[in-house]
Amino acid sequence: MKRSGTSEPPPQPARFIDHQAQRPPRRRRGRQPAHTPQETAVSITAEIVAHANRGTGLPLSRRTGPIHRPAAHSAT
Repeated sequence: MKRSGTSEPPPQPARFIDHQAQRPPRRRRGRQPAHTPQETAVSITAEIVAHANRGTGLPLSRRTGPIHRPAAHSAT
């Protein structure tokens, strides 16, 4: 919490460094740890999303067929 009379700079967004785009994708959890807290957060979030959506966790390059499952239609 800020004290009155003090000015703190606003938080800076995480910067994406170009050389990070050139690295090969990380292996699955347990084989090669993340190096930064941001990488750890992305990895954990990806695991949660994959689990919640019953995803396989496979890279798209190893999948065959459509990326998305057909949407379930609900009676409204």
